[in-house]
Amino acid sequence: MRCFLMSSILLLSIIGFSGCNEKSFRFLQDEFPDVEKASLMEHQDFNTEEVKFPVEMAFSDGCLFFRNFSGEYFISVFDAKQGSFIGDMARKGIGPDEFLFVSSLVKKDKGISFYDLNLHKLFFATHFTDSCKQVNYISRSVVTDTVRFCQPFLTFPINSTFYCTSGMIEGSRFVLLDSTATEVKRFGDYPERDNFKQYSDMALGFAFQGFGACNSSGSRMVFADGVGASFQFYDLEDINHPKLLRECAYVLPQFKDDSVGDSQGVTFLKGKNIIGALGLQGYREKVLILYSGTLLSAQVDYSGNKLLVYSWDGHPEMLLELNKKCKLFAVDEETGTGYFLAEDEEHDYVVYTLDLNQIMN
Repeated sequence: MRCFLMSSILLLSIIGFSGCNEKSFRFLQDEFPDVEKASLMEHQDFNTEEVKFPVEMAFSDGCLFFRNFSGEYFISVFDAKQGSFIGDMARKGIGPDEFLFVSSLVKKDKGISFYDLNLHKLFFATHFTDSCKQVNYISRSVVTDTVRFCQPFLTFPINSTFYCTSGMIEGSRFVLLDSTATEVKRFGDYPERDNFKQYSDMALGFAFQGFGACNSSGSRMVFADGVGASFQFYDLEDINHPKLLRECAYVLPQFKDDSVGDSQGVTFLKGKNIIGALGLQGYREKVLILYSGTLLSAQVDYSGNKLLVYSWDGHPEMLLELNKKCKLFAVDEETGTGYFLAEDEEHDYVVYTLDLNQIMN
């Protein structure tokens, strides 16, 4: 199953803005009656001049990684504590150790993992010192099923053996892969699936994309959608029988199927949709979701200042209202430090930190 069209987003006007946002933030009031204020501290030593146009962020082994939307390299690497730029990696191209379309940037042991959507390979990278000249790449092919279709968009690790993918999948929302990256189990469904009976698995795969993460043991998995406000919490203790623990379908995306022939995609309806999760990170026994809730439009600033805190079982624990609107974030679980990327009034990047230990203990 070839795929040429990602989600095409129609330009949205301000019509319907109030009702959309009221619905978006109503669930925050219901789930989190108490709001905690949290002040971010500027990381004044961070060399933000080397930050390109990032769309994903991860922390691993003392480094911050940014997945870039444009430029010669897909990933830029920084020393998290010092703020110094280490180098770029994952060069774009078709040669050795070059990549076509990288997604799913997440921590994996002492390195990172990412997925190349066009190469159909899951990559693991380590050794980022010395300007990233000695980066080690290990790849595993991700089998795409063209008979009973499976076209992965995002692929992220559950533990050292199993991985999960989301995308266009016949009959399910997710696929479990083993250590050889071959299919083991299809599971899960889209939030309130009965409301979307007219849509194909392909269209739903486009409309319900976002961010996935697992806890350190791989016994729990969370997926947060990027449009609307819906989160799913899964028990993966029995890998052959994943169990949905809680589904929070607060605000669902509204869209139309734009698929024509071999081209697959959706358009989100004008004035009817909001930006949902901007990022999802695990922090010890908690799940952190950076949430926007603003109207989806061409001019909107894709950032938010709501940090939703859930347990891995899906119980709401805390709502942190940040003093800055941020685009991306990553977490150092060992030290309890959160790193947040924002833009100032001149649209220059700024990196902030947050002591999670002090707030959540």
